[in-house]
Order: sequence, then structure tokens, then C-alpha cells
Amino acid sequence: MHHNQYQEHKIPVHELKLGMYVANLDKPWEETDFLFQGFLITNTNELFALQEQCEYVYVRASHHSNGRGQVEKVQYINKIRLSDELSSARSAYQSACSDTKIILDGMRLTGNLDIKRINNIVDEMVESVLRNDGAMLLLSQIKNKDEYTAEHSLRVGLFSAALGKELGLRPLEINNVATCGLLHDIGKVKIPIEILNKPGSFTTEEYELMKAHTTYGKKLLIGKSGIYAGAVDTAFSHHERLDGSGYPRAVGAEKIPYFAKIVAIADTYDAITSHRCYKDGVPSLKAFEILFKHCDTGYERELVETFIKMVGVYAPGCIVEMSNGEIGIVLSINKGQRLKPKILLLKSKTNPAIKQRLVDLSANATDLNSKVYTVKDAYIDGTFDINLRDYLNKGLKVDFGD
Repeated sequence: MHHNQYQEHKIPVHELKLGMYVANLDKPWEETDFLFQGFLITNTNELFALQEQCEYVYVRASHHSNGRGQVEKVQYINKIRLSDELSSARSAYQSACSDTKIILDGMRLTGNLDIKRINNIVDEMVESVLRNDGAMLLLSQIKNKDEYTAEHSLRVGLFSAALGKELGLRPLEINNVATCGLLHDIGKVKIPIEILNKPGSFTTEEYELMKAHTTYGKKLLIGKSGIYAGAVDTAFSHHERLDGSGYPRAVGAEKIPYFAKIVAIADTYDAITSHRCYKDGVPSLKAFEILFKHCDTGYERELVETFIKMVGVYAPGCIVEMSNGEIGIVLSINKGQRLKPKILLLKSKTNPAIKQRLVDLSANATDLNSKVYTVKDAYIDGTFDINLRDYLNKGLKVDFGD
């Protein structure tokens, strides 16, 4: 990560635009409603609040900015290799899963929110994502359908953090959006378990009750100190859609907070690709089709495109069948060539004697008949009796080729 020398420009509030970074105000921060000293203007509510409460502000521009104070994206590079991050990410991911369950169960039983535990999960998760996001993304494919609610919350936090990194947000903002993702469904602790786990479609009454988790979430989080305050908005707004077809308020794009737009994509993607106690998930590729279909009406196009770029068309951890009948696990994506990941080939439909090997499609790897490998189709974890969890449990030190 490199740091630029920042310059601050004084500008009148009517010239402010979304995406500008406000470094200072014309009065002490304590005299305003703003919760943070220094923030990125991500929605119109913040813009209006600044215009109401200040006459001018100082925006920060880097040397490379367009001069209007649009903040430059942070350029991240993975600090360590995926294979080296995997073992620490693995223990962090497992303890985060059980900790998320403890938080939700505690909330359901006592109504108390374990803020220290929440902040610990977020810190560990974000640190791993900043070191090398490939490891956590790979682990997110291992799913336990009996623990859907807790694991889903954790994965939405993780995908939101990884998307924040891909979007070039600052580390503090990545922490904040991860907190929003982790807590987006906290209101579900107020919904009866039998409705949460109901297969098939809801009755009208059940659906109304289910939709209320957004309002419950807002009530549970509002005024909680020690936790990122924007999580309240996301719990409330993650089911709003750009065209006003969402709930609970059915507001349009300009009223939906930026972080809620990020979390909505992570939430939808994970819900579609996950196994539930009553249905199987679908592969990433299918989930992307659904997100794409609702670009501009439901989800912000730029965010969907960035999300797909981040996960890779063939997501790490998914099972792929090659056009020659060999089958393997996608280990990591090649950032420049999303259609050409690194794949660990494990078996073949036609040739039982095939040896396990790592192929890098971006290097135009060829099979035993000298044909260039191409992917025929992608499947969810567990297809063809291949389980990522078993594979990682063997502790094989695989060379990820990174």
C-alpha cells in the first residue's frame, strides 16, 4: 500500500460532490452531527448534512486526483502469498464462525450485543483480507448448511471487506463496511427460527414478519456505543433496491447508503450460492447472472462488476470440469485474466490413472494430449465427491503458484 502526500483544499459546501473526502470542517467536529473526523461522502444524506451545518470544508486531494478533491483509490497489493496466508486465515475463519454464532445466540437469548467480540472478528478478518484476500475467499466456499445464519453473516462481512479493498477504500472504511456486513441480519434474532428455516414460500403474514428483520436490526443497533454507527443504516437498508422496489421503505438509489449497496450485493451473492437446510446452493456463475440481470434496477452496476472481478468468474474453491473430462478445484484467480484461474486437477472421468497436478490456465497449460485446457462447467463444493474441507484438512502444502 502506498501513501500519497495529501493536500487539503478549502471549498464552499455547495461545491461538494459524492466521493470527496472531507478532512476538516469550518468548525470543531464536536459541534456537528458527524460521527467521524474525516470521512468519504458516500451518500446524499451526508452531503445535505454538510451543506446544512457548514459553510465551507476542507477536502483532501492527492497529487493524482482530478483536482476537485475526488479522493484517489488506495492501491493494495497482497503482502504475502496465498499459500502462506491460508493457515492463519483458516484458524481465524473457524473461530470467527463460532464467535459469530455466539454473538447471534447471545443476542437471541439475552438481547445483549457482544461488541468486543464483534470488533475482534472484524479486525482479524480485515487483517487477513489486507494481507491476501484469496485465502478468506477460498475458505468462504466451505459451507455448513446447519449453521447458515451465522456463517452467512460472517461471509457477508468478509465479501464486503474484500469488495471494499477492491474498490480502494481506506483500511478504516474497510473495517466499517465489514462491520456493516457482519451485522446486516442481526434483526433476524427477533424472527422465529421456524420461519427463518422454512422451506418453500412464505405466506403473506410470514413474509411481512420476515421483512421486519430490517427494522428490528435498526432498533437493536441504534445508539450502541463502541460499534461503527453506520451499521444501523445497513441493517435497515440492505434490502432496498435502486428502483425503489425494496423494503422496508421502498426508497430509491439516492437514499440508499453506499455501504448498504455494497452489503446488498454480498448478501444476495452468498444467499444464492449457499446450501440451506432446505435447498442446495448454485455455482457462482449462476449468481453473477442473477446480479447482472438486476444491475441498474436492483444493484449498482459498478459495484456488481467490481465484485465479479474480485471473486473471479470461477470463484476460488469451486469445482470445475474441464473440456477433456478432468475435474479439479479452483485455487486462486489470476487478477488480469479472470477466466483463467489456477486449478488443482484431482481426477478424470475417463482416465483413473491421472495424477494430481496444478495447472495455470493463464499460462495456456495443456493436457496429456497437448490440448490447451479450457473449463467446461463450474459446480458447487461437494460435486463429484470433492470437498474443499477434506482437501484442506489433509493439510497438503499445495503450491498455489503465487
